[in-house]
Amino acid sequence: MMLLLLSAAVSCEYTLDRYLCEDETGYIYLQGLVVPGDTTIVSLYSTVPVGQTRQSDIGKVQIHMTADGREVLLEKSDGDTGTVPEGAFYTTESFPPGCRLEITASHPDLPLVRTVTEVPDMFPECSVEVRKIAMSTQEYLAMSDMNGGSTYHHSEALRVRLKFQDDPSRKDYYGLRIIRDNGFFPQSQYYVSDPFDNSLSVNMENHIMILSPDDVFGPNMYDRSTVIFSDEDFDGKTAVKEYIVPFFKDDDKWTYTYRMELIKLSDEFWRCSEAYLNYCLNVMNYYGQASIYPYTNIIGGIGAFGAISPVTVIPLEIR
Repeated sequence: MMLLLLSAAVSCEYTLDRYLCEDETGYIYLQGLVVPGDTTIVSLYSTVPVGQTRQSDIGKVQIHMTADGREVLLEKSDGDTGTVPEGAFYTTESFPPGCRLEITASHPDLPLVRTVTEVPDMFPECSVEVRKIAMSTQEYLAMSDMNGGSTYHHSEALRVRLKFQDDPSRKDYYGLRIIRDNGFFPQSQYYVSDPFDNSLSVNMENHIMILSPDDVFGPNMYDRSTVIFSDEDFDGKTAVKEYIVPFFKDDDKWTYTYRMELIKLSDEFWRCSEAYLNYCLNVMNYYGQASIYPYTNIIGGIGAFGAISPVTVIPLEIR
């Protein structure tokens, strides 16, 4: 897998070979995701050195964060700070698109670490068209298979068509998810790429990655609730994306509404998600026959630090 080492504005690729072979003291493991308008949480851990059973006390770490060169106050959670885990560092400050964020962390017994990311700009202006369509038995069975085996007993679905213009001056990474809301429990809609056919599983774009931004870097990323894709196939052109999602009719108990949430991802968040998905899909990796290196953009340590843009929310009007 691809590994990225950030150094100022210059990037280069490297692997963890030297860490695995020369881990005499252990390393700082740092993870964090910047979501504008939400709490930024940075978690720190320490690795166990090769051939040893004890790890360094991460409580001795000193951490500093800057936003465009300005110091940002990071507070340490005592476990009673909402959803912030005990011992994690956090800030409620919101960072606008284009903001360059840098974190350094030091420990008396571990190597100094440093990492950088930049908040992406907003998802570009777009048009969204939603139409209700009929589904054949083959189609809804295919949809059920793509949704982890859950069976949809519906004869209708929604075809969602998204159209936007990509910026040719840079590499962009996009993300979207479709939410079904019954007024009580919003639920991410799993997706199926159109058209339905016998090659559905391989017909999907090979650069689409699937993850959950709500649980980034965690064990539940591979839940297919969010589609992310690069501009590889439409760089500088008009992009058109179509997705099929289950349609639920209103009943005596629930009234359903749908919305689309659109984001852009930093380069680091994209690469971390790509690496995680490839790891999940690489069955031979469990047998040591097709190793995939994990991703890290933590200089001197291990982990990942990335950002997403502010979320663009579009209510879906069904025709």
